[in-house]
Amino acid sequence: MLFSSQKQTLDNNRNIIGLEEVQTDAEIISRLIKERITPFPNFILTPEKENNKDLLILTVFKGRSTPYYYKGDGIMEAYIRIGNESVIAPDYVLNQLILKGINR
Repeated sequence: MLFSSQKQTLDNNRNIIGLEEVQTDAEIISRLIKERITPFPNFILTPEKENNKDLLILTVFKGRSTPYYYKGDGIMEAYIRIGNESVIAPDYVLNQLILKGINR
């Protein structure tokens, strides 16, 4: 998810535009992760400069308490990555993640 309180961080050609309010954006992103992901993942938001443009690098560490759920917009769903997109985890994958999370 690309996010900025002011504008996009990439243009339509995927060129980096950068952020106008790095600290504000970091606080908003951090709050949204804390509010909408359960259990709470271990992550770091790192401000960086590239070609004189302000960026945020989000690093999410692998957790043991699988699955992690998105909870917001009146739903609670687990997602997995398939290629370059996130999709709702099928039941059999969700069951595997639950068993992994309880060490079975």
